[in-house]
Amino acid sequence: KAKFPDRIISLQTDSPSAVAELAPACDVLEFAGGGSYGANPLLRIRSALDLARKASGEKPIVFWLGGALPEKGARRSADEANAAIRYCILRGVSGTVFHMGHGGVPENRTRLWSFLRGAERAVNAWYPAWTSGAAVDVAVACEEGVEVGVRKTSAGWIMLAVNLDPHRRSFTFADPSTGARRTIRLTGFGSVVVANDPQ
Repeated sequence: KAKFPDRIISLQTDSPSAVAELAPACDVLEFAGGGSYGANPLLRIRSALDLARKASGEKPIVFWLGGALPEKGARRSADEANAAIRYCILRGVSGTVFHMGHGGVPENRTRLWSFLRGAERAVNAWYPAWTSGAAVDVAVACEEGVEVGVRKTSAGWIMLAVNLDPHRRSFTFADPSTGARRTIRLTGFGSVVVANDPQ
């Protein structure tokens, strides 16, 4: 970076202990931590992203998750992968990479492959509204493990919610359009995107 200050430098690490040292030396921090290659990455993804954000400040973060890891994708479900992507977006992460090496994912894991094939297209259906919206407080009351964000858009509002707990959890909020109280229940490691477009 000192030699080529105009170039965008990205550094990737799997080591939480290296994050604080590497973050100042790059423009983009790529991080796989908090068990992101393990069986239940959502249990520790909050603390992993806290660590990365504290070290990188306002710099972009790209978060790595195991696709083939662990056990050649046998422990990674499409719903869990979807919730991880949505949580990264909720937390302001710039991108998510699925590590598909170290043995790959067998072809018979069709649901996971189908999800990964269409993941970017599915996110792009609502991501522009999310990024262009302004955060709004809707008095959300969440059970433990649930995180929710709501943004007002030019067409209405959009809500993003993720359950980082393996058990079913719910949250209640005031509908920004009507003020009515609504409750949404999420499966374990589940997530939801709710968009309201009055037009």
